[in-house]
Amino acid sequence: MNEVIKFFKSHGKGFAITNTPGRRDILHMKLTTPHAFIRFSASGDKAIDKQRLDFGMTK
Repeated sequence: MNEVIKFFKSHGKGFAITNTPGRRDILHMKLTTPHAFIRFSASGDKAIDKQRLDFGMTK
């Protein structure tokens, strides 16, 4: 993964950070540009989705 991050950063390209329920392995923990694009994937459970969104707003 570090090689991919270095490649993106050297070319001025960013990741689409993905927040998908149950998939912590695809949440990228580094930014390669000053801007972030975050993709929120709903779980289908409104209460859980609200809790996840509220948690994200407190960070």
